[in-house]
Amino acid sequence: MLFRAKKSRKRVLLVFPCSPDPKGVGNEQRSFSLLSAYSKIADVDMWYQPSPGDPRLGRLSAAAGLCDDIVPFFPGQFLAQGVVWAFWQNYAGNADLIHVTNCAHVLERIKHRRLVWDIDGLPSYLLATRNNEPLAQENMPDVEGFIKATNRRMAKCRRVFVSSETGTELFTHSTILLRNCITGPSSNTQLGDKMPKSLLFVGGLVYGPNVEALNFFDRKILPLLRARIPDLRITVVGRSPKVKFGLDCVKTLKKKKVYDFHFDVPDCTPFLNQAGVSIAPILSGDGTRIKIIEAFAHNSPVVSTTKGCEGLDVVDGKHLLIADTAEDFANACLKLLNDPQLQTTLQQNAHSYFQEFHSQEAMDSTIEHEITRLL
Repeated sequence: MLFRAKKSRKRVLLVFPCSPDPKGVGNEQRSFSLLSAYSKIADVDMWYQPSPGDPRLGRLSAAAGLCDDIVPFFPGQFLAQGVVWAFWQNYAGNADLIHVTNCAHVLERIKHRRLVWDIDGLPSYLLATRNNEPLAQENMPDVEGFIKATNRRMAKCRRVFVSSETGTELFTHSTILLRNCITGPSSNTQLGDKMPKSLLFVGGLVYGPNVEALNFFDRKILPLLRARIPDLRITVVGRSPKVKFGLDCVKTLKKKKVYDFHFDVPDCTPFLNQAGVSIAPILSGDGTRIKIIEAFAHNSPVVSTTKGCEGLDVVDGKHLLIADTAEDFANACLKLLNDPQLQTTLQQNAHSYFQEFHSQEAMDSTIEHEITRLL
């Protein structure tokens, strides 16, 4: 057993599917934000699955100061009877509440009087089925089975969080909206810092929808833009590709001498500060786009597809520009690059939206309201 001096604060055990990292991607940022929020109201222990292929693997310096114990684990270890499972039982026995982000395999096995599940986003195939969108036969999942299993897991929990309410009507259990958030910059970036003839794409090329988006931009949108701005530069920032489809994409684009690639950078802030416009030409995938929230936080004006800003309560022409065809997307980029007043309007509205709904303070408020009532 774990023996600790008795404290006045309750103890929470957090389980994450990745390495919490305020400068990471997707789940890594969400996990860190949750860790930060919980640490303000309780004493925290953390179990996490190390992010695969992460060049910052094990770099948990930011997380270490927010919790007492940190335990890495892998799914196979957790599911098997043995030392890891016995170790887990000790931690679970000392916890007043257990919060699990994703990690359905963990939720299936554990029992506790106060379980909280953070589903984050729903899978894209579920949303496609809900919207009667066609799916390739080889991609047809067992939708009914997924819904049934998710309802069963939800029934074990006192609270269920989601990053977007899209699709939650498919389930019988009520959910609570807990929007993705990021740690914003220390100060606002002024328009004068921007590079006027540049576009920024932020996204790891280990993720298929990001590669698809970049290929779509290169084939369909870039030729339209270069016809109007011959010296336009495109900066790509994100995780380096590990598999063939990502490697092939980079190899092809590097030949064009238009793209500047920066992989595995510790912080995207310098690139967001300099970009004339941030782009999200996303065609598929699921979840809330952290890349757009980051751009809002850093005052980088955004052009996105409808899919790219799915799950965000944003308005075309107020927070960003939304365009779904190649021609409309190119025209939106040109309009934004050439209209400083529009840039300023979008920057101000988007930054206000970020502060109200996607800042660390916003997540802190939701966690405090929902969790302190359970503890």
